[in-house]
Amino acid sequence: MSGAGNPMTSLWDAMPPALTPTTPRVIVKVIRGLIHRGELSPGDRLPPERALADQLGVARVSLRDALAQLQHEGYLAARRGAHGGTFVTGLAEPRRRWLRRMQENPGDLEDIIDYRTAIEAHAARLAARRRNHADLPAIEQAVRWRPGADSARSFRAADSAFHRAIAAAARSPRLEAAIDEARGLLFLPADALAYPPGTDRSLGDHQGIAAAVRDGDGDRAAAAMRAHIESTRDSLRHALTTPPGTRPTPGGTRPTPGSTRPIPGGTRPTPGGTPPTAHPLPSPALPTPHS
Repeated sequence: MSGAGNPMTSLWDAMPPALTPTTPRVIVKVIRGLIHRGELSPGDRLPPERALADQLGVARVSLRDALAQLQHEGYLAARRGAHGGTFVTGLAEPRRRWLRRMQENPGDLEDIIDYRTAIEAHAARLAARRRNHADLPAIEQAVRWRPGADSARSFRAADSAFHRAIAAAARSPRLEAAIDEARGLLFLPADALAYPPGTDRSLGDHQGIAAAVRDGDGDRAAAAMRAHIESTRDSLRHALTTPPGTRPTPGGTRPTPGSTRPIPGGTRPTPGGTPPTAHPLPSPALPTPHS
């Protein structure tokens, strides 16, 4: 997964100790958001409990309660044995619940996208004004994504990396946290955007935003980000209103929400095989005290 192998700083380093949120509810929200944004994918193995608690800067008992809740919700599964650990599931049931909730409450989706449009367009404007040369490589790397054997999974990771790089370049920790939160409220059903022509359009949008940020053109960056998120709105509306199994894909049938498909990347342990690597979690943006 993206960022594997990099040391993770505590999530709460920049907060006053009295305001540090370490409750299981907040930990659940953080890890669920990482999964929804595609920064943790099906088959990914979480670090051992002690290491993960240290990375998150939380008590092990709070982490244990949070992991149990995520297992109950169908996001994680614990496996015993030499190749055991805590793994992200295939996410079929969480996806079904998310789809059903959005279909029953379409105003929620519109509200989330409105929120994203407001904060991410402003972040793009600030990024164009405040970015420095150290910010550009992360942005450029994300827009250089190309389809491969694991396209849906890798596209979601690259998409998340791009939006996080723009948010980081805005130099506003609270705005960055708000963007992480808003993007975590979405849960792309069956990777609805990660296939042509959706990928081509999204990559083109990313390139336009990146060029505006690189050129220091805040108005152009904000307009490009606004148009990009509006195209996401259209794609998600289509995903929610089209009957399952009827969306064509070049070269075959797209998986429908909740369908069974192989876990990409070979991260599931196999008997007698090499134990899977536990990935350090990506470092989410700082939660605000009202989280």
